[in-house]
Amino acid sequence: ALATHERALAILEAILGKNHLRLAQALREQGRALAELNAPERAARVLERALQLAADGDPGVRVEILYDLARALWDAHEDPARARALAQESLRLVDDGNGPTSSELTSASEFQTEVNQWLATHGDRSGLSPKKNHD
Repeated sequence: ALATHERALAILEAILGKNHLRLAQALREQGRALAELNAPERAARVLERALQLAADGDPGVRVEILYDLARALWDAHEDPARARALAQESLRLVDDGNGPTSSELTSASEFQTEVNQWLATHGDRSGLSPKKNHD
């Protein structure tokens, strides 16, 4: 799946340029694939780029990117406080009427339940040192 997402992203970048808003969703898919392959550090980098590109785009896409990035940062032990803040920001966007747009979550309430459960089971790690990036 990752190779497919990488090819799709390369094609979109060739057609649209590297900073086009429409790349955000392709980057999100690539980030999710990396997270599923237990590569949260790489996923976080890809999702950071997706979030930057989605800044002025569809809030529903941003909702999902925020939550995906939160989980990647948490799993990478990179910035747990920011991870929780991003998840909470995704909930605020949904509270403002911006539901997720993907097919895997059918409703805003389903998304809110999932994020709230994630927040409840991913408590404060602020006393822990962030993982050092040796890239």
